[in-house]
Amino acid sequence: MASRINDKLRIEIEGAAEVAANLNAFKAGKARKMMRSGMTKALRRLLKKVKAAAPHDSYALYKSLISETRTEKKDKIIIGVVGVAKQGSYTYTTHDGKQKHPNIYGYAVERGTVERYTKKGKRLGRVRAAAFMQNTLDGFRGEFDAIYQQAVSEAIAREFAKTK
Repeated sequence: MASRINDKLRIEIEGAAEVAANLNAFKAGKARKMMRSGMTKALRRLLKKVKAAAPHDSYALYKSLISETRTEKKDKIIIGVVGVAKQGSYTYTTHDGKQKHPNIYGYAVERGTVERYTKKGKRLGRVRAAAFMQNTLDGFRGEFDAIYQQAVSEAIAREFAKTK
């Protein structure tokens, strides 16, 4: 299931009950490490698909797309994020020498903007929503789950082999 929270995509892995049952045989830290590695592997594949779907008009948005895996401190939930890098972590220079941050552009492309006008009333237009990230996630959903489950299952098998 995918949902949007604070303009980030939220993914819940479906059908991972067997994998979770196998993880109970390990200490919590080791199990989280295996789940993080599986999430990272699946996110790399998702990031490639999102970059392929991103508008390539200036390549700034394409270059600023990142993926990261982190663990929520309070509930120890593993979170995978694919999106535009935070402001300041990636900038590009326009043809007139100004430094720009593509995170604002990424938001505008994904969500769209309303009609904009100058102070004198001249119409500037609007950006139509492209939703390239959400559309890619929707199409990649089943494959994402399969990659995650396979990566975690392989990590579990490696750990079981070490203990024997």
